[in-house]
Amino acid sequence: MDIVKSFFPETESADIYHAATCLKTNCILITNDKDFLGLKRAKLVEIWTISEAIRKLL
Repeated sequence: MDIVKSFFPETESADIYHAATCLKTNCILITNDKDFLGLKRAKLVEIWTISEAIRKLL
């Protein structure tokens, strides 16, 4: 969790837990939340927008 913590303010604890869970389980995080852009750029967690997910999964 400490790895992803640095990408979010402490007030965004839900985002920290979502990102840490995806990192630990090697899952794709699907969100349009702009708070995850730094994490996406760092390529620690694979993050798709909702539109990307629809295109890729259908």
